Amino acid sequence: MIKKILYKIRANRIGYQIGRKFLSTLFIVNSKLYNKIYDKKIKKSIEKLNKEYPFALEIGTTNLCNADCIM
Repeated sequence: MIKKILYKIRANRIGYQIGRKFLSTLFIVNSKLYNKIYDKKIKKSIEKLNKEYPFALEIGTTNLCNADCIM
């Protein structure tokens, strides 16, 4: 129910601007609850990126040549 209401507010341009101004106030930004929610969102984004991209990439170089190329 609350998610539907928040979605409607954010979908409206004026609601979106008011929400941005409200969330950017120092009282909200410096609160523990805001920081906890923000950290949770960042961790979710990092986990999503880790699933989409490889964690590590290893490239091995060598000086061996089989002389099959035209170079």
